[in-house]
Amino acid sequence: MTPAANQLQARDMQVIDVFYDQLSAADRQLAQRLGLRPPAFGVVLVGKDGGTKRTSATPLAPDDLFGTVDKMPMRRQEMRRRGQ
Repeated sequence: MTPAANQLQARDMQVIDVFYDQLSAADRQLAQRLGLRPPAFGVVLVGKDGGTKRTSATPLAPDDLFGTVDKMPMRRQEMRRRGQ
């Protein structure tokens, strides 16, 4: 596994590639509510609670993404439980 893949796994994160032209009408509505407009690139970080935590129109560096996640209350609790 790559270092970034290990970090994704440690944070229980999934990366899902979505291609707008392959979405159902309902999924297109959700994409629009999240602020994604084709043909632009977009990143949406969705928390375990289903809420949008961060969006970006450009790719995020792994350290930037993981830093955002590590500041979240649920992640901090998880880290304390694991003794990190």
